[in-house]
Amino acid sequence: MTENHGPRVPLVPDNAPFDEEQRAWLNGFLAGVLGLTASEPKPGAPPAAAGARREEPAAGLESGETVGKQALELRLLSALARLDCGQCGYSCLGYAQALASRSEQDTTLCVPGGPGTRETLDALLAETAPAGSPAAGLARAGRPVRALAEAPLSLRNPQREAGSPDGAAAGAASERWHAQRLRVKSQRRLTLADAGSEIREVVLDLSESSLSYRAGDSLAIFPHNDPDLVRALLRALGARGQELVTTAQGVCEVWRCLLENVDITDVSPTASQDLKSQEGTSLNSVVEFSLVRDSRDNIFEPSSGSRNSLEFMFAGLGGDTQFYKVIAESAWFVPLPVFNLVWAVRGLFGMAEGWGGQEVPIFERFFLGGATTLRGQRTRSVAPKDAQGEIIGGDKELLFNTELLIPIVARFRLALFFDAGNAYGFGTDFDPTNLRYGAGVGVRFFSPLGPMRLDLGYNLDKQPGEKQFQVNFTVGAPF
Repeated sequence: MTENHGPRVPLVPDNAPFDEEQRAWLNGFLAGVLGLTASEPKPGAPPAAAGARREEPAAGLESGETVGKQALELRLLSALARLDCGQCGYSCLGYAQALASRSEQDTTLCVPGGPGTRETLDALLAETAPAGSPAAGLARAGRPVRALAEAPLSLRNPQREAGSPDGAAAGAASERWHAQRLRVKSQRRLTLADAGSEIREVVLDLSESSLSYRAGDSLAIFPHNDPDLVRALLRALGARGQELVTTAQGVCEVWRCLLENVDITDVSPTASQDLKSQEGTSLNSVVEFSLVRDSRDNIFEPSSGSRNSLEFMFAGLGGDTQFYKVIAESAWFVPLPVFNLVWAVRGLFGMAEGWGGQEVPIFERFFLGGATTLRGQRTRSVAPKDAQGEIIGGDKELLFNTELLIPIVARFRLALFFDAGNAYGFGTDFDPTNLRYGAGVGVRFFSPLGPMRLDLGYNLDKQPGEKQFQVNFTVGAPF
């Protein structure tokens, strides 16, 4: 029996430093890149003699059309990034074969290759498009060739048969551009801590979504923090969420920074047990109720009226935390009869308690200090500390603020302020007479982007390790 190895296109010289298997592979690869078949001579080779015997095609290659298709597959494969990343839903070879057979029309799926790969794929497919096809017509007209498929782009492998058991689940819900919110069940690091790169195994829970997944599928993931945790952190910071902060990615609003750019991890091994217990991820399921009465004449630059609120939060209906919290706040703005002065005053009391044998988690505790509480102290620096001197927050807070607002010119006001307050609990007994004090001067500017303010706070009862002055620049009113 004669063994047939298919057409041989001798592009690699016989004296090249390769063995027979390597030389055969290189010959086939280069033939695919150059679009050569067995019937095409090697560039520069003399023409075949008249009557020379033509080498027979390999078994299974029934026609020159099949040979051309395989050559096209290799040429398409050479245009891809060849990383087998799976983002297109195929292996690189499978994607090339699907394009060559016209079962896949989208040439934009090779994400690592980018626009350059798409343009090359379009050109290769246009060269071999059947006469009269839309791609061939576009190529003759000199217009860019783009995929004309009308089928939705599914997160499932496009090579699956339409009659597969999960075929009916494709639908719009599994289209690759229709993002769905998934929960992370677990994650673990696979690389060593001192490795140059970090690789993690992440397990996603698809049970609450309409997505289906099989080996070879690709999912694009946009990781965000738990929005409930972000709201809890904003409350702990005393922030409204619109304040601007600077991150490695640039300037953004603090709520977006906490949602997308912050992680609670890498707690120091010397930290207290209370802080270590907060490392990692926890599900904080909170039900909130609030009553608010607002009679201010202007929410951004008030000169009269008041804002009174009572907020109640309960955690424990699912999730990993069990606590409740109550915050009462009252702010008043009184116009004075001289020079359009405005006197503003605010009082706030908050308390939180754990239940079911749990303590209040650290991200739900009270911390004072900063632009909206005690302006003479650093942000979140006034709160109970543990035995190691780490600030761990309190389960009660008491705060008083007062300001005298003096108009200067249009849109500008000068502010003279005085603050008093403290956080209690976890070793610090509640005592309304045990307060921290600060005073200072500030400038208020009502810009087209909203109210902006610059405050210089003076620490009236400076303690070891604290600064005497504190500068606060932020967006929004202090209360």
